[in-house]
Amino acid sequence: AEQAIQEREEYLRILEWQKQQADIDKKKQEQSKDLSKQMKDKLLRQIQDKERAREVARQQYLEDGKLIQQQLDAEKRKLEKIKTSKLDLLDKMGVPEKYQSELTKKKVMI
Repeated sequence: AEQAIQEREEYLRILEWQKQQADIDKKKQEQSKDLSKQMKDKLLRQIQDKERAREVARQQYLEDGKLIQQQLDAEKRKLEKIKTSKLDLLDKMGVPEKYQSELTKKKVMI
């Protein structure tokens, strides 16, 4: 009878140890899963941040292109205006048309 009690106590002790080990393993798995989720979230944030930065850079590039084009258009209009005023001045001064023709044919290039 005493041996049966000792075996039962041994059995319960082993059972308790196994339960503790199972709890420890479960906690380790949960920690590992949490860590994996944190790393995944961090990577996703980095990817999103880089994508946003790329989009901002692309928009800035396009805006710079528009600004440059506007500046070129303004410069071309300015040169066209100068050309027109010079032709008007030559005309008012009485310069014959044949001498103005080269300036008239000249295209404003930028």
